[in-house]
Amino acid sequence: MATLEVVDRRYRRTGPFAKRGDRRVAYRRHEDRAAHATLGFSARACAILAAEEQPDATLAGLLSLIARIAGARRAAVVLPGADRIIAVAVGPGEDPRQASDLATWVDGATDRTRQERATARATRVVMVTLPSGATGTPGGLPPRPTRVAMPLGGRDAPLIGLDFRNTRAASRAGERLPLILREQAAGFLVIATRVADSTRERARAAAAEGERRRFASTVAHELRTPLTGLAGYLDLLLADPLADPAIREEFIERSRRIVESMAELVNDLLEVSRIEAGSIELSEGTVPLADVLVAVRDQVEPVAASRGVDLSIRPPSRLRVAFGDRRAVERIVVNLVGNAVKYTGPGGHVDVDVAPDGMVALVVVRDNGAGIAPEDRARVFERFARLDHHRSLPGTGLGLPIARDLARLMDGDIGLASQPGVGSAFVLALPGPTRPDAAAVAAALERAVAAEQERLDAAAD
Repeated sequence: MATLEVVDRRYRRTGPFAKRGDRRVAYRRHEDRAAHATLGFSARACAILAAEEQPDATLAGLLSLIARIAGARRAAVVLPGADRIIAVAVGPGEDPRQASDLATWVDGATDRTRQERATARATRVVMVTLPSGATGTPGGLPPRPTRVAMPLGGRDAPLIGLDFRNTRAASRAGERLPLILREQAAGFLVIATRVADSTRERARAAAAEGERRRFASTVAHELRTPLTGLAGYLDLLLADPLADPAIREEFIERSRRIVESMAELVNDLLEVSRIEAGSIELSEGTVPLADVLVAVRDQVEPVAASRGVDLSIRPPSRLRVAFGDRRAVERIVVNLVGNAVKYTGPGGHVDVDVAPDGMVALVVVRDNGAGIAPEDRARVFERFARLDHHRSLPGTGLGLPIARDLARLMDGDIGLASQPGVGSAFVLALPGPTRPDAAAVAAALERAVAAEQERLDAAAD
């Protein structure tokens, strides 16, 4: 017969059935530990929800709590369904790229059929910043952290993704996060993620409405000014039909320039509308940058010569290619080079070069014009933004915003480096033919802009 004896206030079975009995006791102890961990998690999660913080802070606190319990550095959660959402936490002052990588990775780890992936909408990512000291475990992450994906229930339940510093820490994830705890966590995370996402959506909608109102007001102002001038010239011509022919010709020429500027504004407004509506059709493929720069040189060189600006465009080897729409790439570069020529005075110099960074294609447009102050650099990409010392020059103020929107539609972007009194450098970054991910394109653009800024700063000293 088996006997029971008390050892350290716990029961242990002895005798011929001891081995089977030990397993049963161990199983009960495992359930007890899981229940105790779940109870502790629930208490702390309720405290986070009851703190009445902003929705982002609440979500960040829950993700941080799960990461700490798992012994992980970071946690991300995927809410499945037609309207997919991923929430991921990033530490204060931390490079968000690893958090973005985890979000992408856990999205790909979701159990979905090929048809579900093909018909699914784009996944929204809610990235929340953790308060100081609230990250999972101390210390940073290696370049390639160990990642674990764990379901928070059945097939249609949320999926949690975790970043660990090493495989040893990752191997204990299942023990630290038993199923009963994960099922409990699912409810908290679904509520917190959807509240944070809906709050952001409302804020975005309010901001978009304010932007639309400002846009409509600005458009009305931009059209009213030339219309007033045009009406004035027409009134003068009608009031004195027998005026000096030279004066009449001057008034007609001024009216023609006003009409041209209004046509340019209307065309740019239509382009903005198409971009916002998503109706821009891009024929993407490999784009030889040499052909693009030759076409840009043919268009801009006469303008540069008339302004007394030295334009230097060095077409690269035909092996230098980007991936995108040929016409869109050409339009972006024409805009960047045309702006550089416009804002560089007589005797100035504009230089256009291709400087690839790995699998990312970079086009750099440098000038030695007046430069742009640090506080104004972000404004040049705003619609209708005209810096004080640029107001005397013609333009709609939509060229750079359209150029950046087109670049982003092709998974690229535009950056700016500048130094007042020295010059500026606009950098266009586009994916190469191997289609590097967004993080690689962003990193290459950041490096190129930093190098250009260092060059301009050195020239100022």
